[in-house]
Amino acid sequence: MMLKRLVSFIVILWAGAALAQSYPDYSSTTVNDFAKVLSTEERQALSNQLKKLRQDTGVEMTVVTLVSKRHYTGATSPSVSLERFATGLFNHWGVGDATRNDGVMLLLLTKDREVRIELGAAYKREWDSTAARVIDNHMIDAFAERKWAQGLQAGTDETIETIVLPFTNGEAPSNDGWIFGIIAAGALVLFGFSLREKISARMRRCPQCGQRKLGHVRETDMRATRSSPGRGRHVVTCTNCAFREERAFDIPRKSSNNNSSSNFGGGSSGGGGASGRF
Repeated sequence: MMLKRLVSFIVILWAGAALAQSYPDYSSTTVNDFAKVLSTEERQALSNQLKKLRQDTGVEMTVVTLVSKRHYTGATSPSVSLERFATGLFNHWGVGDATRNDGVMLLLLTKDREVRIELGAAYKREWDSTAARVIDNHMIDAFAERKWAQGLQAGTDETIETIVLPFTNGEAPSNDGWIFGIIAAGALVLFGFSLREKISARMRRCPQCGQRKLGHVRETDMRATRSSPGRGRHVVTCTNCAFREERAFDIPRKSSNNNSSSNFGGGSSGGGGASGRF
């Protein structure tokens, strides 16, 4: 009798440990809507955007929705933090290039009312405050009203604009992003990779004619491949005169994964990023 109880106790402990360490399997490297909060059209729009980001920059960014982390950490481990769970999931999947570690995960837990932007190990801690601003200014309010698609799309746009693109261009984190957010709050759009540069350009006066008529586009001159980096240009022009300004940037090489369209590149996270509750 005592032996039977002991065996049962060991089995329960083993099962609890296995459950506590489990994570969902991904079916896509772009959007995994396990919580089923997105329509087919909304999911496809996000997926296309993230595929283009990977094509243009080599950066793997993925959006994940879950009902609750407890479904994977188990009822025996309800105290597992969002940060620990997100880092574990990120590393279990291997998000991002294995050499550059520049992947990004946007994780939403609908029942837990939590959201996190998990950053790859290459992003220094200075980027954490930028991630926090993205969550606070572009996602929390939408999620509080259960506008899941709106919050995910806005969060994806802003993460790309204020974290991924500046990072791949070798820029330092911006400490004045909240100023641009206040000034441009009524003019933010949900799509496009060049929003931050466009707003910045429009706020500047043309150095040639002095008018606020500047516009910005991001052009790719040579796409990155698995063997060589690509090249691109930020182009600022004035619609009032002939002013034109160009600034070149490098595009990192694509992941060397042989099936890059369906598998992550083996990247890892050191726990950087930011979290929020709604």
